[in-house]
Amino acid sequence: MIRTWSRFRQIWEAHFLHWEFCVSVVIGIGFGVWIFQFDGEHVLQGFLDARRSNLYGSLVGVFVSLLGSMFTVTSITIVMINFNRMKLIRKSQALPALVDTYISAIIWLSISLAAALTCQWFEDGSRFGSVLVVFLVFSSAVSGCRVSRVVWIVAKLFRIMTMSRSKD
Repeated sequence: MIRTWSRFRQIWEAHFLHWEFCVSVVIGIGFGVWIFQFDGEHVLQGFLDARRSNLYGSLVGVFVSLLGSMFTVTSITIVMINFNRMKLIRKSQALPALVDTYISAIIWLSISLAAALTCQWFEDGSRFGSVLVVFLVFSSAVSGCRVSRVVWIVAKLFRIMTMSRSKD
């Protein structure tokens, strides 16, 4: 069991962006199946009645804030990566993964923002509106994975930056 878990962890860490995307696809498909096959559309529309504008407006605000935070974190990381303590990261294979994760987070937050704005403008309770909501759920799941991963990376970088001098 431990070897299996260890192997799973190695595969996950080597391809985490792809696996997190796959998990988000499963979430999106699961939500879509619930909406279109198990009468979830009526539940969704009942929930959204009289809340559409507030919900989508709030989501737009959340995605804009997270996008701004990702730009800030990326800028800080670009500055931090030049410090002596980051020499190992600069020379390691982890740097391209770090950059890919930041770029992916920014792209998916932008897509989620566009999806939330599209829902704000066009989602009206129709079948097309439900498709928009399914896409919004999917893009939000991907964005959530990416933002969580960036937070994890920043925590690791912060630990490196605040290590005691004796460990340099």
